[in-house]
Amino acid sequence: MKSHIAELTEPVSLHEAILLMRNRAALTQEKLAQRAKVSVRTVRMIESGDSDPREGTIRQICQALGIPTILLRLMTASEEDRLLVEQVLSDYLFGRRRKFVDHGAGI
Repeated sequence: MKSHIAELTEPVSLHEAILLMRNRAALTQEKLAQRAKVSVRTVRMIESGDSDPREGTIRQICQALGIPTILLRLMTASEEDRLLVEQVLSDYLFGRRRKFVDHGAGI
């Protein structure tokens, strides 16, 4: 059985991440749609993977879930991108001034 931390740290698809966070927030699709000011059909299509939501819709859903958009992006990032983000944050937080080279991280 997966731990709660593993659920949040293993890369998942966008629709899986939204479904996971909606369930963790104990919201129905209807309630999420209402809070995000989108249709229930939109939520259903996103969660089923049948829709590629616009950035604005993702922001609305994240706001309705009470999570920062970057959390959703990190949940869906590849392992390589996650390691890059971790290294950049570590360098920034611990004062290591190293030249950052963009390796095409999609975050």
